[in-house]
Amino acid sequence: MSTTNQSFKPFSLRIKGENMTFSQPLVMGILNVTPDSFYAGSRCDSSEKIDAKVQRLLAENADIIDVGGYSSRPNASDVAPAEEFARLKAGIEAVHRHNPNAIISIDTFRADVARRCVEELGADIINDVSGGILDSDMFATVAQL
Repeated sequence: MSTTNQSFKPFSLRIKGENMTFSQPLVMGILNVTPDSFYAGSRCDSSEKIDAKVQRLLAENADIIDVGGYSSRPNASDVAPAEEFARLKAGIEAVHRHNPNAIISIDTFRADVARRCVEELGADIINDVSGGILDSDMFATVAQL
């Protein structure tokens, strides 16, 4: 990105074992591995759709790919943790296939799902839409990871 943002405050995150400093806004591409996300056009519920979307996000130079497996839209169906993890796994594995060095964020409000995605699948960032409110173990999990 070549534009500057006077209100952006640089910050650091530990990603892939290194401290990375973010000194400008980045683009996060969204990979909804769900059959019922807000925007119907973003739904990727097959391996072909997942691969196509990952390829498109990478071609569009997304800096981070955020993988979501649980729709937070009003009246969305509840998804069991095992199903959410399976969906996230499909998305994360697709990202790794197309770019093993991509920064992957996972969109989950469940601490156990977040832990598995980081430890077993190599996710780099946890993006909790609830801000840690829906799972009392989320803050401790994130701090430990």
